[in-house]
Amino acid sequence: MEDKIIIKSEKYEVKNIFKYTLIFGVVFFVLMFFGHLGDGLEYYFDWDGLLGAICLPEQLWGQIFYSFLVPLFLAYVIYQWLKSYELTITEKRAYGFAAFGRRVDLPMDSVSAIGLGWLKSIKITTASGKISFFLIKNRDEMYETMSKLIIERQAEKPKVETVVKQEVSNADELKKYKDLLDGGVISQEEFDQKKKQLLGL
Repeated sequence: MEDKIIIKSEKYEVKNIFKYTLIFGVVFFVLMFFGHLGDGLEYYFDWDGLLGAICLPEQLWGQIFYSFLVPLFLAYVIYQWLKSYELTITEKRAYGFAAFGRRVDLPMDSVSAIGLGWLKSIKITTASGKISFFLIKNRDEMYETMSKLIIERQAEKPKVETVVKQEVSNADELKKYKDLLDGGVISQEEFDQKKKQLLGL
């Protein structure tokens, strides 16, 4: 039987990283290009028939590399890092994809803590470490849902332990009274009365 999904993450559009990086690179390059024109760099056209080729000095190629290509490469790496983040929370587990599309499946019983971080992220802590899920639109709602599940699970565990301890304790007590009965210290009537009391009859 498939787990009942409680909440699923909503993603931000990370493709815009490329668009904004491209705009920034072009604007930065143009500003540097026209800034160096005033510094006396020689830009000239070499005409071959109808085609003209601009001869660019070495400094300008450096500008193209640092102001345009490097940011574009960094944007690509960031895009690959952020594009696959996805988180789904069910009654029994939290699963999805982390950095660079790494598959994650965490049973709810193994989750020890949950927190919020930068870039609209959720941090899930387990015994094996901490995993962050970035750029989640409904981060706060997911945080509250998961916090409630963790609290409910932690509240259930002590009850089970108490019941087990109670049963063991009652069995031990009953055995002690049986030994007292066999030893002639207490009567059958006293033993029966104590037995009813311990077993709640």
